[in-house]
Amino acid sequence: MRTHKAAFWGICGVLGSALFASGVALGQYETDFEGIVATPDGTLLTGQDGYYLPSGVDFFAYTYAGNVLGVPNNPEGSAQFVAGVGPGDGTNYARAQRDMTWGTGIWEVTYDTCGMYLGSGTTNNNVGSFSVQPYPGSQSYIHLLSWVDINNPVNWNAFYLAYNADGSAHTQPGKSPGTEWEGLETFHWYRFGTVLDFDTNKIAYVWVTDLNTGVSGGYAPLDWYLEGGEVGGTPTPTGFRFFGGGGTNSNNGTAWDNYGAVSADFLCTLEGDCPGPATLHVYGATPGGRVAIVAGTKPGPFTNPSSPCAGITIDISPSFLPNFPMIVNADATGHVILNGKLTSKLCGKLLVQAVDLTTCQTSSLVKK
Repeated sequence: MRTHKAAFWGICGVLGSALFASGVALGQYETDFEGIVATPDGTLLTGQDGYYLPSGVDFFAYTYAGNVLGVPNNPEGSAQFVAGVGPGDGTNYARAQRDMTWGTGIWEVTYDTCGMYLGSGTTNNNVGSFSVQPYPGSQSYIHLLSWVDINNPVNWNAFYLAYNADGSAHTQPGKSPGTEWEGLETFHWYRFGTVLDFDTNKIAYVWVTDLNTGVSGGYAPLDWYLEGGEVGGTPTPTGFRFFGGGGTNSNNGTAWDNYGAVSADFLCTLEGDCPGPATLHVYGATPGGRVAIVAGTKPGPFTNPSSPCAGITIDISPSFLPNFPMIVNADATGHVILNGKLTSKLCGKLLVQAVDLTTCQTSSLVKK
């Protein structure tokens, strides 16, 4: 992992914080599934909010309260979620697909996932997946959920099926970013994040948080490419897909909540619950360049009165937090990581923004 690390004290935020772009966003889609019809027994998701069935069997929308699948409440959820269970016939699987407008540059995809096994005894792979669509046929990849042991289906892995530089695909079950993506529990919620750089055709960063314990992990792969590999050339995606089930007699399923795909030329995100450990990421900075991290509790606008970047407007006003603005260096890919401890006095009040001191561009604003 080629990253810059520094002490980062007094920052608080929630994993997958809302992102507010300082420029014009290329596009986005975010949902907590609260605006659709859901019931304890499940209401057809197909036909709601643009979701459709490409093949196989349908996903359904459920209420957490009294749901027939036994899916537990999501600590970061509201009242509803969506889920799909494969019938286990070896042919049909549960799918829910939605079209959306993707663009160029940097995007962050986030979602909460709960893996399920509703059968008994031995099962078959896979548990399910998330994919950018069309796959194949675009700058795509699969986030594959597979069983650690099909004879004891109580733990699953969440590996990535991406591509090598030469365009060859990773072999199943995919590549592991680290132990935090391995041996995950069934009927337990996790939040996953994937940062995509469509200009370089790469997966730039991945992260995961256990929504019950708050334990997080992150990884910056150097050679995970989207379809097309290093030379690229594949079309821009046009949608995404949730998938549940695998094999025969499987009754494997997946539940999903809090999906988001957000674009930004210069992206700033926070991971971790407040209070507690947190990690700030900046993407799209000048490779090897200096980046100023600004943190405070008072909204802007504020015009910077002096060099560097005199005259730019940021979205946070003085007085800033102690030791901020903090100047750090981006790595060779334009990525910054700052790790630290969150203090309770800032929970719900914090604002964080980055400034590229080479271009004087301001990042998206993290607002929690």
